[in-house]
Formats: sequence, C-alpha cells, structure tokens
Amino acid sequence: MVERIGDHTQAALTDLINTLGPTQEPADALVTAARDAIAGGKRLRGLWVMLGYALATGRAWGDCDDSIARLAGAAELYQASALAHDDLIDHAQTRRGRPTAHVVFAQMHRDQGWTGDAGEFGTAGALLVGDFLLSAADFTATRVANPAVLRQLTLMHAEVALGQYLDIVNEQPALDHFDLDVIMEVIRRKSARYSVVHPTVLGLLVGGRADMVETVQRVIEPWGIAFQLRDDELGVFGDPQTTGKPAGGDLIEGKRTALLALTWEHASAEQRHAIATLIGSPDGVVELQGIIEQVGRHPHEQLIGTVTQQGRDALATLDEHSRTLLSEMEPMLTTRRA
Repeated sequence: MVERIGDHTQAALTDLINTLGPTQEPADALVTAARDAIAGGKRLRGLWVMLGYALATGRAWGDCDDSIARLAGAAELYQASALAHDDLIDHAQTRRGRPTAHVVFAQMHRDQGWTGDAGEFGTAGALLVGDFLLSAADFTATRVANPAVLRQLTLMHAEVALGQYLDIVNEQPALDHFDLDVIMEVIRRKSARYSVVHPTVLGLLVGGRADMVETVQRVIEPWGIAFQLRDDELGVFGDPQTTGKPAGGDLIEGKRTALLALTWEHASAEQRHAIATLIGSPDGVVELQGIIEQVGRHPHEQLIGTVTQQGRDALATLDEHSRTLLSEMEPMLTTRRA
C-alpha cells in the first residue's frame, strides 16, 4: 500500500507539472524541491484514507481502485505542503535526513552569487514550494472527489492553519506560563485531526458512509492525540537514524510540548532553572534529556496510555470488521518508534 500511495503521489505532482506546460529553466529548482518534498515518508495520511474507505465498504485495507489511491496521493501532497511551511516556521534544518526547502533555496542563492539576502530568498522559496504542493493536492482531489470530500479537505487545510497559529502563539510566553490545555488543543487541531481524523473521514465519505464518521472519530481522535504525544517523545529521545531528525531536536527548537510541560510541572526549582537556561541550546540536550527522563517521561507515558484507552473503549460501538481494522491501526499510532 505504501508503495502504491507513493506512486500515485508522484504521478499526481507530475500531472500538475505537465498540465502547466514547459517553463523557463529557473523554475526547475521549484519543481525539483517539490519532488524532493514527496520523496520517502511513511505515507500515513494516504494509508488512513484507504483505511476509511475499507471501513466504509467492508473491504480489506488497501483493496480499492485507483481513484481512492489518487485521493490518498492528494493527502500526501498536502502533507508535504504542510511540512514545507512547518519546517520554515520551526527553522528546521533537516527533514528525513535531508536539508529542508528553505535551506536548499538559501544555499542555491549563495552558490549563484546572487544579490540580496540568501535567507530571505530561502524563506520565499519554501513558502512557494508549500503553496505549489497544496495546489497539486487540490488539483488531484478535484478530479476524484465529490463536494462533501472537497469540503472535508478544505476544513483540514483550515484546521491545520488554526493549529499552527495556536502553536506559535503558545511558544511566546516564558517557560513558567505553560498551559497544558492549550498544548493539547494544538495537538488536537494541528496533528490528531489532521494526521488521522481528516484522512480517515475522507475515505469514509468516498465510500458513502457519512453515518460512520462520528463513531469512528471517537476511536481515532484519541489515538491521533497519542500519535503526536509519541512524536514529541521521539523528538527528545528518538534515534536520528530512525526518525530522520536530530537527537533532541525539539529541545534545540524549544518546542512547547506536553512532554516539556509535564516535566516543568514535576521539576524541582533547581531543575526548572536548568530547563530555562538550557532550552534552545544544542549544548543542553543531554542534561535536558536527563531531567525529562527523571520527572517528565513517566507522566507523559501515562497521558499516552489514557488517551489510547479512550480510543479502545470506543471500539465496542463498531462492527467486527471495523474493530479489526482499527485495532491493526492502533500500534502504528501509539507505540511507533519512527
């Protein structure tokens, strides 16, 4: 399924490029960056589209025609679009072990010896790559989707923007103003619903089962929250060879995660001073990892366990086929290591 989704993602982008027609040579860098952005990845959003379709139709996961696979590709194109913008906002230098779009464009500016500011050019290039990929997602979806599906896609776009804004606002106050409720709202809007709920609902709608949306959502939204909580844990303790991100990258970026909030809540005055002093510095990663391990990791695992169980409890309201498929999905979200 993953390979099939990847093929359709690439084909969808190529379709847009070919429809636009030949361009002047300077545009090649934009096209190349867009292609690089959709290379690799776990294709989770596309998988959830196929899952939703399987839930709706009673078929096996992945047993669908090419129109559903193309919609899965559209979800992956939007994912690449969101990541290009997210990397820019977070000043991320790498993604999946490769330089991010704004880094590539800034270096291209330097290599060419162009006038102006290389960093500003990199920012502009990354924004436009993200927009180009978003257009590719919409271009693909309009060919295979009905109005209800297109409405869901638009809601997904809007909710990600809302969650992203809440995220950057949440990073502005001092560390002693952690608000776990706001952090959980960011997780729900920016990750849980976007990464899991919306793609699965797209598949349900294409399969003609709008009546299943509410019951399925009660299962997968808590698991989507667990998905992001696990991602935050990997952002601190994950293996760079597996995650494609620097070790302790979230600490270097100073991300206000639930893991950091819970660590702060349980930390001593001395530990809080160390956190406030070291956060955002590459030199502080090891010491911060130690503090989080001591006081924050256990309550964070408890939180993951709580939301995971909420989803499991909601499974009982679904038919046997749906329970089986969703049970297969759970470990991919809640216990993953990459």
